[in-house]
Amino acid sequence: MAQLLDQVQIRLRGSSTSLGLILVKVLSGAIYGLTITLIFEEIFAYGHFAFWFVLIANLLIFMKVTKKWNFVGVLILDLFLVLVGMILRMYVLIAPGA
Repeated sequence: MAQLLDQVQIRLRGSSTSLGLILVKVLSGAIYGLTITLIFEEIFAYGHFAFWFVLIANLLIFMKVTKKWNFVGVLILDLFLVLVGMILRMYVLIAPGA
């Protein structure tokens, strides 16, 4: 009986870790997708349907690319994307001729 309870606890821990990783990937992908979608909307000025299409397409591409990654890989990518975003923001704020 104790062995059965240990197996249940191990599987529950593995399932909750997998669910947490999926939620982190979806959140990161949604933020990445929203950023790219807003950039493209500003450039091309497309409609409501295209906005959601590009957002979902970017989210699915992000999920496909990070399919075999763990927490550390996703968090390092998030850090890199935040740093790139800060560099782009700095460029926009101090761009010459703005």
